[in-house]
This record gives sequence, C-alpha cells and structure tokens, in this order.
Amino acid sequence: MDETFEKLANEAVYWVTLRDLQARRREGEAIPAPERKASFQRWREGQEKALKSQIEGMAKSVVETSLKDLVNGGLYSEELLIKGAMDLLSKEPGKVAYTVSLLSLLPEIQKAFEEAVYHHDLATWNGRCSAIDDELRRWQKKALPLFEANLINVDKRFPIDRVQFIDGKAYDKWLSDALKSKPIPFDPHSAWVEGLIQFYTEVYKPLAEAELKEQEKPKAEVKAEPPKSPQPFQGGLPSDWREVMGKDELDLDVDFKTLRARNLRGGR
Repeated sequence: MDETFEKLANEAVYWVTLRDLQARRREGEAIPAPERKASFQRWREGQEKALKSQIEGMAKSVVETSLKDLVNGGLYSEELLIKGAMDLLSKEPGKVAYTVSLLSLLPEIQKAFEEAVYHHDLATWNGRCSAIDDELRRWQKKALPLFEANLINVDKRFPIDRVQFIDGKAYDKWLSDALKSKPIPFDPHSAWVEGLIQFYTEVYKPLAEAELKEQEKPKAEVKAEPPKSPQPFQGGLPSDWREVMGKDELDLDVDFKTLRARNLRGGR
C-alpha cells in the first residue's frame, strides 16, 4: 500500500476512534431517566393473602379448641367460649402480634422496596456515561498537534511535500490526492478532520481489509506476487482497543497502527 496512505491512516485513526467514542457518549446521554414502578405489588398481594390465611387459621383454631374444651367440660356458654378463645390467644402474643403487625405494615414495606430500587436505578442512570467519559479523557490525551505552518518539516507528519500553498493558504496535498478531490485546507480543522475520517473509512479501510484477507489465506492459495514497497501492514492485534489506550509511555505511531489493525478486524 502507498506509504502516504499508511501515514494518513495512522493520523486518521485517532479521529475515527474519537468520533466513535463521542457517538457512544451521545447514546448514553439519550437513555431516559428511570421511572418509579410498583414492582413489588404482586409480592405484597401474595404476602397479604398468606398472612390473612394465617390469621384466619389462628382464629379458627382457638375458637374450635375453646369450644371443644367447653363441650368436654359440660359448661358451654357464649361468654365462656369467648373467654376461652382469648385465653388461648394470650398464650402466644408474639406470634399473633407479629402476624397482624406485618399485615398492616405491608403497604409501607412495599413502598420502601420500590424506593430502594428506584434510587439504585437512578444512581446507575446518573453514572451511565462514567466509563465512556474515562475512555474519552484517556484517548484525548493522545491528541496530536493540529497543523501549523511552523510545523512544516519539524513535525514528521507535515513534510514539505505534503503541504501545498495556494494563494497563501495551506492545503493537505496527500489527503486531497488520496480522496481525488479538490484541495483540502488544513484550516478550518473540522473540515480537514472530516476529510481524514472519509479517507480512512472509504479509501484506506477497504484496501487494508483486502490485504489482510490475502494474508490470512492458506499459503497454498496465496498467489506469488513480487514484494511491494512498503510491505503491507503486518503486526500483532490487541484483543481490544482499550489495551492500546491503557499502555503508558507508548510511541503514538505504534499506538495508532496497532489500533488501526483492530479497527480493520471489525472490533470497537
């Protein structure tokens, strides 16, 4: 592949990745805030049914036991029936009080559960962009200086043969030729960056992907071709582009070439 293509791609990959990260940031921002939901309503209804059944069972048990005792003793009256049932209930005050209290508290317990879930969801929502913001900050630290006239032949990205002056204004000859377009000025920078991204996605990436496919074919199927100068891109591929971002003190050219290879594999 043409050497200038490699150099342009090495520069463009920063902007391509930055654009993708910013798009992910916008996707996160667009997520709507969570709503309060009656998500424990069915749980409450099930608890109410079970507790009411327990209370009914306790009431029936003490009344039947009181009645049985009176019949067996031959001293039946409604007053004695009531007294006997109340005496039996008084022998298990904790069980009775717990069941009745829990039943009365169920609406408040349901509300507390739902509040806890809502605040958890809200905290998660508020932090939905934290991870991507960290990635953006780390990636932005890798930003390369934009073109300035005093960088010509000083910054290796801007050799004199890349810069074309027309009416005193600097244009990117490499980029214009690669896109086969009218001259693309370095300033405004936004238009120049868009040109780099267009070159990477529409020109460089298809060519590089084709080369990679050729390299991955079994040797028996690879057609013998004379070596090209420079050699097609070769190199190790990271499992994730975040590995590239996480390395300290790396040469930026090596950084971007490694990430470029990852992008060509279709990874993010």
